[in-house]
Amino acid sequence: MCNCPKEVKIGTYENQLVLAAPEFMLPLLTMLGKEKKPFICVDKCLVEEVMELWRLKIYTLGNCCSHNKGEGYIQVKDKYIPIMEEMGYEHVKEDKNAPKNAFIPKTKYK
Repeated sequence: MCNCPKEVKIGTYENQLVLAAPEFMLPLLTMLGKEKKPFICVDKCLVEEVMELWRLKIYTLGNCCSHNKGEGYIQVKDKYIPIMEEMGYEHVKEDKNAPKNAFIPKTKYK
């Protein structure tokens, strides 16, 4: 479980930080029409972990800490699946329909 306030609802942008996209992700973001706003929303609980993945040049596609309502995820581009597995990340299991590129965050909460 995360450390979000209990009233945070899934699907909202509550309890997120807006971060500047890392340099290596800008070409694709520009292709997607985000050249004027190269920013990415990250749940506060996962900011440090996502930024560490970016430092390692791992392209993330999305994230959710689950806001105390289930299993969170960090999603990466498919080409990074083997790297995430080598780093010990586990695939999301709670949702049978979860894409193969969705991983359980390693961030642990008190």
